[in-house]
Amino acid sequence: MNRIINRLILFVIILVVSSDVAMAQRDNVWCFGYYAMLDFNNGSPVSTVYTAATGLQHCNPAAAVCDEEGKLLFYSDGDTVMTRQHEPMPNGKRLITDPLILNHKYLNNPSYGLANDCVIVPVPGSNTRYYIFYTTHYDLQPYQGRLYYSIVDMALNNGLGDVDVNYKGILLDSAGIIGKNLIATPGDRCNIWLLTVTPIAPGKRACLKAFEINRNGINPEPVITENFMAGEEILVSPDRKKLVSGASVTLYDFDACTGKVSNGVSIGGRAWDNGTPTAYSFVRVAFSPDNTKLYGTSRAGFSFMAQFDISSGDSATMAASRIMVGDGNTGGGGELELGPDGKIYVSRQAINSPALCGVIESPNLAGAACNFVRDFPFFGPGTRSNDWTLHKSIPVLLPQDTIVHTFKDSLALCSASEVVLQASDTNGMDYVWNDGTTGHARTVTEPGIYWVQYTNVCPCISFTDTFIISGLPFPKQNLGTDTLFCKGAPVNMVLAAISIPGASVLWSTGSTDSIIRVTDTGQYWVTVTYPPCSESDSVTIGAQHCTCWFGVPNAFTPNQDGWNDYFLPVIENDCPNIQNYTLSIFNRFGQRIYSANRPDVGWNGTFGGKPCEAGTYFYEFRFSGGTLNEQYYQKGDFTLLR
Repeated sequence: MNRIINRLILFVIILVVSSDVAMAQRDNVWCFGYYAMLDFNNGSPVSTVYTAATGLQHCNPAAAVCDEEGKLLFYSDGDTVMTRQHEPMPNGKRLITDPLILNHKYLNNPSYGLANDCVIVPVPGSNTRYYIFYTTHYDLQPYQGRLYYSIVDMALNNGLGDVDVNYKGILLDSAGIIGKNLIATPGDRCNIWLLTVTPIAPGKRACLKAFEINRNGINPEPVITENFMAGEEILVSPDRKKLVSGASVTLYDFDACTGKVSNGVSIGGRAWDNGTPTAYSFVRVAFSPDNTKLYGTSRAGFSFMAQFDISSGDSATMAASRIMVGDGNTGGGGELELGPDGKIYVSRQAINSPALCGVIESPNLAGAACNFVRDFPFFGPGTRSNDWTLHKSIPVLLPQDTIVHTFKDSLALCSASEVVLQASDTNGMDYVWNDGTTGHARTVTEPGIYWVQYTNVCPCISFTDTFIISGLPFPKQNLGTDTLFCKGAPVNMVLAAISIPGASVLWSTGSTDSIIRVTDTGQYWVTVTYPPCSESDSVTIGAQHCTCWFGVPNAFTPNQDGWNDYFLPVIENDCPNIQNYTLSIFNRFGQRIYSANRPDVGWNGTFGGKPCEAGTYFYEFRFSGGTLNEQYYQKGDFTLLR
């Protein structure tokens, strides 16, 4: 008999070798602007001058990705993909292949790329492949903000990487992404969320779209949060619990499991007036590493940078906490980016500066203690910054804990011929057993050690469940079939359990002996236990009507007074299986004047519709019944009284 085993779980938690530091290695090199490159592998950023006059050559956004050791793999502005040797990949030019855009008049200006924003996402489950997501430039009207992706495979081009021609310029969304609202962040579903903001309709708020990326690829149907307050930029906090939208600085709760945001509160002041940012519109934003501070820069009239304390979660308190960073006129107003060293770097509006606007040395601290340092770091000769973006951080699947469940000696074949093993969490995914079979359950018929590996959906945790199956020769219990005694006869029966040395026996009577004697009807059960095995059986002892009692009255008075008006033999109420019933009435001349074949119908003392006279009459009565189906017959006389 198949049995789903209910298990007590012993948790042993093993941390997988990974950390936030290892994840951060992916962002250790920034490539942006005009040949600008910052290398964080030694702690502080070091400016590197390209060996050739190649690389990025405009102020469009950029993203770079390193391997797990922090070595540069490639970078891109969403238009061209560059190798670590700062040369375009063979198929890395013009990532947008859509003829609608390639024939656009905007391309007459060679100093600008086609992309408005881009982000790099490692392909889950692959060690060599990377997505590049990018949007079309806002000047490419009416095709601005269209979302495309390509895939770079580092196994191609002798290890320098190349774009997979089968996955180049794939259109993902044509709704038109607003501004530079394109980011990616790890999810809690063994996935990565690609977040975008698109308009719903003119004059209405936008919607936040979350495209899920996992081992199965990209889900083209995004999770949508409507009524979203859009700015020029969105950003998710390091702990992935908050999402901010720049401009009015609207702070939302972010659900890394569902990809949705909720509870939006504006803490930054006025937003945009007639398409122009106001003096309190913070276009670019950044979170502190400890998630307690939010920084924003503005470009309205003059450029300044502010800090908000968002630890309270209260809208008014957060808005009132705004403090100007620096002297209130940083000369910045460009991008804010949290570096792998835990510092926030600020770009300038001007793209011809030999240095960034500066760095916030201690972004977790309040006010002036955050220590904004101007004009750092400096760039190498011939390189320049830009004000649009410094670097888009690389999202990596979160490191997974591994939880090992070991069910030692808790399972056995016992008397069953097979046992159904089931993972402790049946809502997970990617179940693989030690024999290569899949699914959350498996049937086994032999003793041994079995295990299944799988991943929980949310949060993303890896599990290994191990089952130790013993082949204990444990007997099944058999108390026999249910037994019925004739009603009134004495009950005397012996019930015996099938036991083995060391096993415990428990009867429904409370007895712990192997054999009991029962002298009454009822249901009896026995359970024999030898951990982890346990077997039970039950039997019912009851009473039955083997024979049936009956009686025949010797007189009746059919005077319609409601008492004794019918002549009717009486059969015991509980008599089962009554069959072949007949009742006949005869007068003194032997003439049959009444007959019936139902035990509930009697003679009312009439014949031919007329009352019969008082006197002696004769009956003949027969039926079969009882569990023994005995035949009953009786005849005699009775008196009709009037």
